Amino acid sequence: MNETNNKTNAKNAADDQPQWHRTACILCSLNCGVKVQLNEAGTEIVRTKGDDEHPASQGYLCNKASRLNYYQNRQDRILEPLRRTPAGTYETISWDTAVTEIAAKLNAIKASVRARFPRPRPCHRHRLRYRRR
Repeated sequence: MNETNNKTNAKNAADDQPQWHRTACILCSLNCGVKVQLNEAGTEIVRTKGDDEHPASQGYLCNKASRLNYYQNRQDRILEPLRRTPAGTYETISWDTAVTEIAAKLNAIKASVRARFPRPRPCHRHRLRYRRR
């Protein structure tokens, strides 16, 4: 009976401790391995530490990765797309509007570049090289 109580107490103690979740930092190109603890709601990072088992970082954690919660949950983080007004201020716009406007501007740039630099025609050697035999 005593062994059963010890196992139950150990299990309850393990349930009380916050769980570490393995992930990778995306703040630079190295993508170091990170372990994070989340709050009870699972919406905010409470603690971070390096992942000893990650093959590249091997437990190393830089300053940016150690402050993942700051980058994820800071108060001045931009959550919606903004468009600059002629007055120099910014207004909030919908995601659909932002994607549509950016796509139109990129297509205009692409068309102007094609007008200035038309695609070169392949020379006769190019045609011969890829001709069916």
